[in-house]
Amino acid sequence: LNENLESLCRQWTIEAPFNIIVVDDGSIDDSINIINSFSKKYKFLSLLTHPGNKNKGLINSMKLAINAVETPWVAFLESDDFCKTRSVESLLKKIKDEAGLIFCNIEPIGLKNDDSNWFLTYVPRICKKMLELRANVQPINLDFLILTENLIPTFSCTAVKTKLIKEADFNSPVPEWIDWYLWIQICQKTKVSFISEKLICWRQHDDSLNRKKNIFQYLRKYSLFRRKVRQLLVQSETDNKCYKIAYLYLPTFVPLFIRFIKMSRFSGFKSVLNKLIGRLRK
Repeated sequence: LNENLESLCRQWTIEAPFNIIVVDDGSIDDSINIINSFSKKYKFLSLLTHPGNKNKGLINSMKLAINAVETPWVAFLESDDFCKTRSVESLLKKIKDEAGLIFCNIEPIGLKNDDSNWFLTYVPRICKKMLELRANVQPINLDFLILTENLIPTFSCTAVKTKLIKEADFNSPVPEWIDWYLWIQICQKTKVSFISEKLICWRQHDDSLNRKKNIFQYLRKYSLFRRKVRQLLVQSETDNKCYKIAYLYLPTFVPLFIRFIKMSRFSGFKSVLNKLIGRLRK
């Protein structure tokens, strides 16, 4: 947490000021004392807690923070990640584009075992796709592609117009996929820009929400998620609505098989198979 907050606070300047809102989700360690020590030193940093300092989970903590945001844009940095020098400056330059959502490349820290397989079959492939689409040069539409898989690796690499995320529905049918659920909605309303530089140092720990899953559990959640997204699109105004809804009506195995083929072409069949074994077994 010290490394996380220091990586942000040291980038604040009079020429490019910003606010930092830290949400403590009912921690039982020394987190609040650490945050308070930063808030005393840096007046642009403030602490939010749930009533009674209770643990309310990721979704409620995000809503608490976003409701407190008064600036036109909001960016995210999870507590176990940290940003590189000049990352905020790069982001502030990029928000001058017409995009309503921006995300950057990430640098992994301490990958091991299935973490490495997951990262190498996913993040570099997404980065390559964004460069092919020239999202680093000009904002692009991801309104359909974002339905096929989550193209944004982590909250920590993302910034979005505050108005767009405040208008979004946070009732994700799969709580650990709240980020994908939000980006699907937002990408129906705005274009997306990509920063190819690795501005965020990302680490995954043993109790991360997206660690190992039982394959049958995963398929059930994936089917439920697609059904809820389909219902959202039916009620929303979006381009090519019929085409998108038809895609979401496909049997669950079809989009998963298409994703498997894409991953295999990029990383090789053996690597992807190891990834699936590592991620989906208990």
